[in-house]
Amino acid sequence: MKFLSKIALLAFLLITIGCNKSEDEEPTEIPTGESLILVGNEGGFGAVNASLTVIAQNESTVSQNIYADANDDAILGDVLNSMGEFGNELFLVINNSEKIEVINSSDFTRSKTIFIDGSSPRYISFVSAGLAYVSDLFDTGLHVVNPTSGSYDSFLNLSNSVEHMLVIDNELWGGESLDQEFNPGDEIIIVNTNSNQETENIQLTAGVNKLVRDVNGKVWVLCSGNGNSTPIVPAFLYRINPTTKEIEASFELPELTGYSPVGIASSADGQSIYYVMQGDVYRMEISASALPVEPFIEPGLTTLYSLHCDPNTGQIALTDAKDYTQNGSLHVYNSNGVETGSYETSIVPNAVHWMDN
Repeated sequence: MKFLSKIALLAFLLITIGCNKSEDEEPTEIPTGESLILVGNEGGFGAVNASLTVIAQNESTVSQNIYADANDDAILGDVLNSMGEFGNELFLVINNSEKIEVINSSDFTRSKTIFIDGSSPRYISFVSAGLAYVSDLFDTGLHVVNPTSGSYDSFLNLSNSVEHMLVIDNELWGGESLDQEFNPGDEIIIVNTNSNQETENIQLTAGVNKLVRDVNGKVWVLCSGNGNSTPIVPAFLYRINPTTKEIEASFELPELTGYSPVGIASSADGQSIYYVMQGDVYRMEISASALPVEPFIEPGLTTLYSLHCDPNTGQIALTDAKDYTQNGSLHVYNSNGVETGSYETSIVPNAVHWMDN
């Protein structure tokens, strides 16, 4: 993932850049009654051209700029980092625009906007109808919001900033983003969601990435390492017991990968863990005592940017950001690792969400 910083050209770009249609151009028809894949495209940094792509797999159709079409050509914003679903709404976290756009999952029309001024929002995790946490790339803490009303409630100070989060019972687990010297984070920061207080940390290694759970409830964490340090910190895959907070297993990835691992996902049945290393996808059984030797999927993409797995169908999706300036693509595989479809997206596809509309 790209680390983002603030820029000062948003006002000008909002006027000059967007998905404008001529008066005679018909809006894209929004697919309904299909098994859909929604792709969040970051867009070019500073270009204010984030967008949504909708793929109807049964018909092999692709609809671009679906947010603009559903909202009278409205501009989504600058850098769509992630998406989350709660109730009948989708929460689109727009990093450089300092906001979360909330849309109806049935027709993609906007229902509300959660503004987080002066922030760099990255991910949202839901605890209840009245409580959600939003991580921030730079601020050492979490934004507390009400997902139902769309109100901003407070800021929760933490020992460091966090990225991806996972709610486990009455705890929020957050992967540390950057330490105070701007090195890749190496801890899991745990917050009690009842008291809204940081309670403890779990020490790992540099580059804490996404957190997922297996069928036994164990937490798996991919740490990307630090290829810029001396000596190099290799990448690691960890399994953690969420009750005892103990590291039950750790697996060192080849040192040459550096920052190569870009994602981790759990299979639909929770029996396997997928992770990316040097452009390939590996599958590891949760009971295995060693890392797999051979790749599970060798996609041959230009820039494998993100990895996702549908918890219902077991489909695996990989996004290709290509050169970060041209349209990217989404590649879908079944649970056996066989590619079933590839689709053009917009610029820098990242977030992926399966939905029935």
